[in-house]
Amino acid sequence: MLLLQLRATLLALGALLSTSVTVAAPLPAPTHFYPYGTAVGDRIAPVNDDGSTGDVPISVKFPYVDEEHESLYVNTNGVISFLEEVSQFTPDAFPLDGNRRLIAAFWGDVDTTRNSGRVYYRETRDSDILRRASREVRQAFVRFTRFSATWVFIASWHRVTYYGGSSSTSLNTFQIVLITNGRHSFTMFNYGDIAWTTGTASGGSSSTGLGGVPAQVGFNAGDGIVYRSVPGSRTAAIVNIETTTNVGLCGRWVFRIDDSTVKLGGCNNAGTLEIGPSYGPMKGGMLVTVSGPCFDQHSDTSNVVCKIANIVTPAKVLDATRAQFILPMLTKTGVVHVAVSTDGGQHYTHAGNFTLVASDPLHTVTMVNKDNIKLGQFAERLRITWLTVYFNATVVDIDFVIFRYNSDRTSVRTKIVRLMNGVRNTGSVTLPIGLANSPVLISDSLGSLRISAAIVGGSSHIVSLWSEIHVAQWYTNMYLNELRRRTDGGTGSATALATPALLARVRQTWASQCSAWYQVERGNPPSSANLPACPCTRRQAKFDSRFENDPTCSNGAANCSLLHLGAHHCVRTALASALGTGQQCCYDEAGDILPFENGGGSLQRAHPKRNITGLSHLLVDVWPQFLCCKYSDNCDKFKEVRPTDNCGRFEPPVIATTFGSAHIITLDGLRYTFNGLGEFWLLRSPHFELQGRASQDSNIQGQLVGSTSWTAIAAKATGGSLVQVQINRRTGVDIFIDGVKQDFDDLHTQEFTRVTVSCDVRNGTVEIRFHGADDYVIKMKWIEGIFSYTLSWPKYAGHPCALLGNANGDVTDDLKTPSGVVIDSNSPPKELHEEFALMWKTTAEESMFVYGAGASHDGYTDPSFEPQFEQPEVDDDTKRQATEICGGADAKDCIFDYLMTGKASVARDTAEAVRQHDSAVDSAKKVVTCGFLESPGNGTKNGSSPLAGSVVKFSCNDGFILDGSAQRTCTEAGTWDGVDTKCIGGYDCGAHSPCTPKRIDATASCIFATSTRPSLCSVATATAVTSRPVARAQSTTRLSVCASSKSNTRRQTAQLSMT
Repeated sequence: MLLLQLRATLLALGALLSTSVTVAAPLPAPTHFYPYGTAVGDRIAPVNDDGSTGDVPISVKFPYVDEEHESLYVNTNGVISFLEEVSQFTPDAFPLDGNRRLIAAFWGDVDTTRNSGRVYYRETRDSDILRRASREVRQAFVRFTRFSATWVFIASWHRVTYYGGSSSTSLNTFQIVLITNGRHSFTMFNYGDIAWTTGTASGGSSSTGLGGVPAQVGFNAGDGIVYRSVPGSRTAAIVNIETTTNVGLCGRWVFRIDDSTVKLGGCNNAGTLEIGPSYGPMKGGMLVTVSGPCFDQHSDTSNVVCKIANIVTPAKVLDATRAQFILPMLTKTGVVHVAVSTDGGQHYTHAGNFTLVASDPLHTVTMVNKDNIKLGQFAERLRITWLTVYFNATVVDIDFVIFRYNSDRTSVRTKIVRLMNGVRNTGSVTLPIGLANSPVLISDSLGSLRISAAIVGGSSHIVSLWSEIHVAQWYTNMYLNELRRRTDGGTGSATALATPALLARVRQTWASQCSAWYQVERGNPPSSANLPACPCTRRQAKFDSRFENDPTCSNGAANCSLLHLGAHHCVRTALASALGTGQQCCYDEAGDILPFENGGGSLQRAHPKRNITGLSHLLVDVWPQFLCCKYSDNCDKFKEVRPTDNCGRFEPPVIATTFGSAHIITLDGLRYTFNGLGEFWLLRSPHFELQGRASQDSNIQGQLVGSTSWTAIAAKATGGSLVQVQINRRTGVDIFIDGVKQDFDDLHTQEFTRVTVSCDVRNGTVEIRFHGADDYVIKMKWIEGIFSYTLSWPKYAGHPCALLGNANGDVTDDLKTPSGVVIDSNSPPKELHEEFALMWKTTAEESMFVYGAGASHDGYTDPSFEPQFEQPEVDDDTKRQATEICGGADAKDCIFDYLMTGKASVARDTAEAVRQHDSAVDSAKKVVTCGFLESPGNGTKNGSSPLAGSVVKFSCNDGFILDGSAQRTCTEAGTWDGVDTKCIGGYDCGAHSPCTPKRIDATASCIFATSTRPSLCSVATATAVTSRPVARAQSTTRLSVCASSKSNTRRQTAQLSMT
C-alpha cells in the first residue's frame, strides 16, 4: 500500500519526476525499433515540457562531427544534444551556431505532461544489441564490412503528444539509436506512427498538431556551417516521414556521423557507389557488395550487372539498397573503376572505385609448412588452413592454379590442376602426395592454391580463397611422384625419394627451360637506369628511404635460405623505376653487402609492385632463378642477366627533418628554429613542391604559448596526385588525395597517381613516396597533435629552395630568401624570423591546401602573433626536470619544447627526432668499396665483403693450382691489393678418355693433352723438366696415348719420373 502511494505521489510531481518506473513488460513497438522500456533497463526522462534529462554521462567518448563527447542530453523536444540542453520548442532552420550540437529525430514541441507518453533512454553493451547494431550498420554502409559495435545508446519517444494537445490528441512514436566502435559512429532514426508536426506555441492546430512551423529532422554541428537535414524537414511533409527511408526499410533512416560531414547510408540518386569491402585480391573470388541505386525488388532484377575494370559480371540483388557480385580474376593491382547498371549494361548510373591488391591477409589460404618442404623428398606433405565461415558450404574443392605468360609476355593465362574433390569444410587438410585427380600432368610450379565451394559444373564466378602466389616445391614433389607412378609403376609412397634417374631427367627439362629463358633475356637484359645503387651496408639501407625490407629474406628468417643462402637480410627498392625494374640487395650477418654467389640480391626486370603486380616479378625473376639455380646447374646464366649491384655507385640521399616546436634541420644540415604561424613554402623545385602549416602550440593547461609546430603539409610531384596530411585530434590524421578525403582504416597502403601513401594510425605514422625520375620520400610521425617528419631528397634531384634549404652541400647559404638574399645563420632569432622565415609565407593563390567548410588560407594566420624566441625563465626544479627528460643540457631543442609546452611526450619526441636524424646522417657517410671478387673457376673463396679492410682468401679444387694472390685485401684507395686469382688445371691423360684434372705442385707448369697449347710435355730437354717437378705418371702406356705422334725426344720427356 505504501509503495502504491509513493508511486502516485511521484507521478503527480510531473516535471520533477526523475526516477525509474517499473512496468510489467516491454513496451509495444514497431518491429524495426530496438527494444525499449523499463523492462529492458531504460530510465524514464523527467515528465516535462521543453526540459531534458540533464547532463547524462556516458561510458565512451562518442564521436560526433569530428569531436568526442563524454556526456549528452536527451531533450523532451525530440533531440539528443551535446554540450547543452535544448529547451527551444520551435525549430530553427539548420545550420545553427553557438555550439548547438544536435541530433534531431523530430525536433518539435513535445509535452509529456499532457498524456501518458514518455521518453526512455539507456546505454547498453548487451551482446544481442551489439550484434544487431553491427549487422544493420554493415547493411546501410556496405564499405564497413568489418564494423563491430562496442556501445549503443537508445532514446525512445513513446506515444508523445504536442504542447497544446491533450490525452486524446494525436501521438508520435520515434527513436534515436547511437552506435559506435570507438572510432566510427552511426545514428539510426526509427519512426512508428507520426501524426502531428507542431505544437500550438509554434503555430500548430490544438486539435490536429499540424500547421505552423513543423518539426526539424537532421543534424547540426554547432558551427553554423556543417549540417544535414532530412528531406521534408520544417515542412508539412515531415508528417509522412515514417513512410520514407534511405535504407529500404520504411520508417528508418541511417547516417554516419563521426566524420567532418554527416553521410547518408543506403541508396541515392547522386550516382555515387559505395563498395564493400573497398579492396580485394586481384585473383578474384571475393564477394563484393555495392550500394548506390535503389533496387526494385518487385521487378526483374536479373538485368543488374557490375562492371569492374571493363569486365562485366552478373550481380545478385540482396535487398532494396544492396547488390552483390563475385570479384573476377584480374591480372593487375591498384585502383579500378566499378559501375552498376540496372538495365543489363545499357546504362551505368552509379560508379565508384575499388582497389585490387596482390593478396588479402584476411581472405587467404595459409600454407603452414611450405618452407619445410624440399625438392625430391616426399616425407613432408603440405598442410593448409582456411576460414570455414567464408563458405556457405559443407564441402569444398581444392585446386592448384598455375600461372604462365602468354607469348606476348604482357598477359597471363592459367592452368587449373584439381588436387582434391569434395573435401569437408573443416578449415584444415593435408594435401595428397600424388596427382591422381589430374588427367594431364603439368610440370610448372608457379601458382596459387584455390579453395572454393564445391559446385556442379564449371563456372568462372565462384567464391574462392587463395594462397599467395609462390613457387610450389610441394607441387613439384606431387608431380614427380605421379610421374614416377605412371611411368615406372611405382607406388608413390609418401616416404620415398624420387629416383635419381627420374629427377635427373626432369632436371634436364628445367635446364632447357632455363637456357631458353636465358637466350631471350641476354638479347634484351633489364636496365638498371634510374634505379638507385645498392647501399653498401645494411645500416645505410635502413636509413635510405628509397629501400624497404624484402619479405623474401628478413632478419635471418628461415626463408632466406631458399634463394639467398648466406644472406641475413635483404632490401629492395621501394618503388619501381620508370621501366618497371627493381633492385634487390642482400647483406650478411655483419651487415655488409653480398655478391650473388654468396646469397646476394639481383636486378629485377619486374619490380614486385609494378606490372602485373607480384605475378610479373615471380614469372620473370623468381621462377627463372629456381629453374637456373635450384632446379638445374645454370646459375651463371641467371647471374649474367640478373647481376648483383656492387654498391660502387651508391649515393645516399640527403635528409631534412622538422620536429617539435617547428625546429628545422635543412638538407645541408643547418639547424634553426622556425617560429612562423600560418602556411609556408617548405621546399620548392621545378619537379616537386612542399608546403607546411604551422599552428600555435598550447601548454599542458591548454593555454596558447609563443611557439608553433607543424600540423599539416601539402606536397606534389610533377604529374602526380596532390597529397595533403593534416592533424585530426580525434582520429590522428586526415589524408586528402587531390582534395578528396581517403580512408586508410582497412587498407593501410594505397596507390594513387605517381604516389604511394601508407598510414598506420596505431603507430601514428604516415609515409608518402612520390614516383618518378626522382623518388622523394616523406616520413611523418605525430604525437600530441604535432607532426615531426623527414624529407629524403636524392642528390641528383637538383637544388631546391625555401625553409628546408637547397641541398648544395653548403650550410652557409641555406637561409636564402625568395629574392636570393642570403641571411647569416648567426643572426638574432628575431631577425631570422622577420627577414627569412616570413619571406616564405604562401599567398592564398599559391596555397596547395584544400579547406573544410568555413576554413581558408587567411584563417590559419595571425599577423599580430609574436613568437617567443628565447627559452622562458623557469625555476631550477623545472630546469632540472627538463634536463632529465631530454638527457642532458645540450639537448636545447628538447628543453625548449618542454619549457614552452610542459609536455614531456613532445620533448621526448623532439629528442628522438634529433637522434634519428643524426643516425641517418652518420649512416649515409660514403664507405670505400672495391667491388666484388668472383670465386675463381674451379676454386672457392672465403670472404665476400667488398668494403675497405675486408680480406678474401682463395683456394682451388683438387686437380687445380692457384695462380695469382691467395689472399687479397680491399684497400682504402678502393682497390684490391695483389693480382687476379686463377685456378689452373694439371692434366693426367687416360688411355680411353679425355684428360682429367689432377692436383700438381704450385711451382709446376701445366700438362695439356694436345700440342695446341704449350706445356711441360713439349719442352726440349729433361733438364728443363726436372727443374719444375710434375706429378708422377702412372704408366708409360697411358702416356703414350698423349705422345703417340710426338718425336722420341718428346716421348722420353714424357716418361721422366714425375714427383
